[in-house]
Amino acid sequence: MKESGEQKTLSARWVVPIDGPPLEWGQVHIEGEKITGVSKAGTIEVDENLGEVILLPGLVNAHTHLDLTGFPQEGKNGSNFLDWIDSVIAHRMSTTPEQMQEHIQKGIDQSLKAGVCLVGDISSGGSSWNLLSKSKLGGVVYFELLGLKRDRAQMALEAFLSWIERIKPHDNLSPGVSPHAPYSVRIELLNFAIEQELPLQMHLAETLLELELIKTRKGSFADWLIAKNVYDESGMAPSMRNILQLLDRNSQSVLVHGTFLDEFLEKKRQLVYCPRTHDFFNSSPHPLPQMLSAGWKVALGTDGLSSNPDLDVLGEARFVRNKFPQVSSEQILGMITINGAGLLRMDRKNGTLARGKYANFCCFPIDLVAPFDPLENLLLGNQSCSRVMIHGKWM
Repeated sequence: MKESGEQKTLSARWVVPIDGPPLEWGQVHIEGEKITGVSKAGTIEVDENLGEVILLPGLVNAHTHLDLTGFPQEGKNGSNFLDWIDSVIAHRMSTTPEQMQEHIQKGIDQSLKAGVCLVGDISSGGSSWNLLSKSKLGGVVYFELLGLKRDRAQMALEAFLSWIERIKPHDNLSPGVSPHAPYSVRIELLNFAIEQELPLQMHLAETLLELELIKTRKGSFADWLIAKNVYDESGMAPSMRNILQLLDRNSQSVLVHGTFLDEFLEKKRQLVYCPRTHDFFNSSPHPLPQMLSAGWKVALGTDGLSSNPDLDVLGEARFVRNKFPQVSSEQILGMITINGAGLLRMDRKNGTLARGKYANFCCFPIDLVAPFDPLENLLLGNQSCSRVMIHGKWM
């Protein structure tokens, strides 16, 4: 590649800008780390012809847990949610800080290999910030807040404040906050998170066990929390509607999962849907089509490897294409590009191929399944990412 700052024109069999129709043998013009334009074939002389590939913006994995990349894959079982939580706790307790950093680095490497350029990483103790800040992968590090009991909630609050003071500003990485879930975050801690006016993600309405706990304060989930000595009924929000109303106070709030939010679709909200993780835990269908019809802004995420086979967000899009054929290919690919960038508040410079945005691209070989429709080709084929460019440089 030419030196940074110099101009270069790339072409590919299909260029998919996302915010416009695909261009056969389209051209992408870049200067340094930015796109200067996208044009039809033959506009100007090409410096690099990428050949029979589909070129599209760098992908966005809007919700993941990089520190769980080392989770054992054998024997993984989502049939009992509480047993699964036990397995995650056991994994975290047996993982040293050094091993966690190794797992995070593996997650970064796997993400880049899959064509991902931005992640929304839910991070225990903000532990992924340093490695992400040194990598080519950008996004948001959401400091995970846990604590239903008052003393634990106060410890979490203090740890977050210490972390936010220590981290250094970064052009391609933003701090965020993640009050984990209704069953694990005291309402005062949730309010604190909302008041920070930072990017925020919260797991919500993921299982029927969670709904039962919020509605009745009883059941197997309550028994499990009591046995762990982490339960405090007075610290829980009064209802699901109350939680949603609180989250609405922060314009950067993003819900994660939302499997059982059917009765709350009247207000447009933002959500990350993790399709294969949903399938891992639930037999109930996800209300994705209803959410889209109601005007919700939806992005896709892989979640962590404790509930998912890999960090390939295009694999999530392919799963959606198979599960919901009524959802258009344009909508689905938007969920792993511009919508994801938007939910991370990074769409001004990411998510589409457009003038002024970063030269972040990924390339996929054309599969014979649909050679003349690049969108369907990506969603119906099984090709893997072949090349990744970030900020104007091939990886």
